[in-house]
Amino acid sequence: MTRRILYILAFIGCAALAAAYAVQRDIHGRYEAQRQHRQAVDAARQQVESLERELVQHKERVEGLDHDPVEIEASVRRVRQLVRPGETVYRIIEEGAESRHDEAPRTPPTERADAESRTEHEVRPQH
Repeated sequence: MTRRILYILAFIGCAALAAAYAVQRDIHGRYEAQRQHRQAVDAARQQVESLERELVQHKERVEGLDHDPVEIEASVRRVRQLVRPGETVYRIIEEGAESRHDEAPRTPPTERADAESRTEHEVRPQH
């Protein structure tokens, strides 16, 4: 009987030591921190994959711009602020912003004779 009690006391002592060690070393806290880090890494990996897919799409679009005459014309017209004769230009002016007639779209020199047919309107958004 005394042996049985000794075994029980030894088991309780080992269990107490194991529990004290776990509390002292904060094993549960470390596990939770490691789990949170793993979730953050997984989220970052997903974001990287998404950005890589987006980058591939943008690269394909850029490569397509070199060969698409419509896109080339649109880019040149946007950068140089060119318009075709007969086109109507609408500008959206923010409240408090001054009119910028000095930066109006230009017509190429070969088409300036027809530029009188072009009209320009300023539109102020209503809030």
